[in-house]
Amino acid sequence: MKYVGIDLHKETFSVCVVDQSRKVLERRRLFCREVLSIKSWFQSLGPFAAMVEAAASDEWLLKPLEPLAEKLALAHPRKLRVIAETTRKSDRLDAQTPAEFLASDHWHGSCAGDWTRSDSWMSSLRLQWPAHQF
Repeated sequence: MKYVGIDLHKETFSVCVVDQSRKVLERRRLFCREVLSIKSWFQSLGPFAAMVEAAASDEWLLKPLEPLAEKLALAHPRKLRVIAETTRKSDRLDAQTPAEFLASDHWHGSCAGDWTRSDSWMSSLRLQWPAHQF
């Protein structure tokens, strides 16, 4: 199993792939507008779990990944403190941290929720997040 951390931005996103021992296997920057190459790249990974910081613009990426990933997790921006509070900010590290959390199975307390594999996923997140955030 491979573990993928995703740092999503408006035009690009960074990914970091690690194995169970948290060894970095690959880093890559993908362009959001290249949907077919994104899907192709994720298909080439084989079995994987992925985590992305929950944002208003993550659904376009998560829906196509749903049938490919064994697990999709949404990191709560305030609970994944290691990213928020670091003084060394970079897209590479912001993608590596969620991948390492998944690989080490320490992600549970930093998550807003799982991608629920249904159209009601946003409703399930609303139950877990304060109402003023929506």
